[in-house]
Amino acid sequence: MVNTSLTKYVKDQLKTGYSKKEIKQSLLRQGHSKTDVNTAIKQAKPGIPLAWIAILLVAAVIIVLSILVYIKIQAPEKEILVPKEEIKMPEKEEIPAEEIIEKEEIDLEKIPVPPAEKIPEIKIEETQEFEASMKIEEIKEISLTEPDRAEALCSDLNTKMEKDNCYVQIAGAAAKPALCAKISEQTVRDQCYFNFAVQGRKTCDNIKDEEIKKSCKNFLSLNITMT
Repeated sequence: MVNTSLTKYVKDQLKTGYSKKEIKQSLLRQGHSKTDVNTAIKQAKPGIPLAWIAILLVAAVIIVLSILVYIKIQAPEKEILVPKEEIKMPEKEEIPAEEIIEKEEIDLEKIPVPPAEKIPEIKIEETQEFEASMKIEEIKEISLTEPDRAEALCSDLNTKMEKDNCYVQIAGAAAKPALCAKISEQTVRDQCYFNFAVQGRKTCDNIKDEEIKKSCKNFLSLNITMT
């Protein structure tokens, strides 16, 4: 079953300028399954218009026909058989003795040595992303015993997305819905409150998006009915 709220979140993040990779990692850290995240990203990806598909097919047909015509024009004519003439081998030319280089005369130090292969550079972005992810994990561990200190550490992170991910993690670990209010991105903040509602906490009224709020309340009422 497609999670419409998750798909909407992915679309909003793509419009904001985040890459699919960043969005995927963010959702996985929030506790969503890999299958739901991949489905949401696939659903959020815009499809190719039919007009473009038709144009591409026509272009492909034209290219194939052009190649066939070119091959037909360039096809070689049948070879005309010509009687073989006797090929005379050139006489072996003797090299003067003074031009012969002895082994001892070769200076190995003068032979150019090819440059060594360059060591592949590690992308700075990947390194920074990995370091941020490890730091958030450390802060999450701290939040289990020192939630106030963990909150301060989250606020010291570099980017808005890193801070939001950090607040989501420590809010869940410390079981403190109030930390959701620290999240700057509305969709992420709403999802944070929704996560607590799934655990039975009454946090639906804090959600701004009406669709997600409605889903949250329906979920809560369904759980109450079942119990």
